Amino acid sequence: MLASLELSHILLLVVFSVLFFIAGYIISNQKQKGFQKNMLQLEQDMLKSHAEILRLQKELADKKAEAHKTPIVSITAPASETTKENLPDGNLRKKILTGGAKSNS
Repeated sequence: MLASLELSHILLLVVFSVLFFIAGYIISNQKQKGFQKNMLQLEQDMLKSHAEILRLQKELADKKAEAHKTPIVSITAPASETTKENLPDGNLRKKILTGGAKSNS
């Protein structure tokens, strides 16, 4: 009777061990799926926020580019107002460079 009692205790111990192992595995698997679901949701939120930031930066860059397209007005007098008196004489320059001699060709 003592041997059968010990065998039934060992059998119960094995059965309960297997049941607790299966229950623990199921619980941990459910937790892991929950964590993965939360992580995927956080990744989607991060992608949306990064996309929003990139869109706003593009708008800002476009506005800055438009601001730089303003026309530039010249402060100096237009070229039509310059007179011949302000321009150097080309003949004088030729004489200096050639040594003052005229060519006979």
